[in-house]
Amino acid sequence: QTNEALKAGKLQAARKAFLEIPASRSGDQDVMEIQARLDKAVGARVEQLVTSGDALYRAEKINPALNVWNEALALSPENQEIRERTQRANKVLARLEELKRKQ
Repeated sequence: QTNEALKAGKLQAARKAFLEIPASRSGDQDVMEIQARLDKAVGARVEQLVTSGDALYRAEKINPALNVWNEALALSPENQEIRERTQRANKVLARLEELKRKQ
């Protein structure tokens, strides 16, 4: 299932399927190869999303940047740099909302 999802470019589904592989198989060569391919695909996609989100943020398109970074965070939930970007964007949006209320 993981291989099929990877071939289809469905990284979330691939990660989910990979997590269903029993821990007892973690040393299998096939499983290690699948994990390496999955990690590489996820890493490349996350890097692409972060770059895209950064460009949107610099263009002052905060909501679209936040959406892109959230997609990256869904693929890499442990990534602290992405988490910090989303927190910063949420603070900017909160400040903008506060300024609108004051007007």
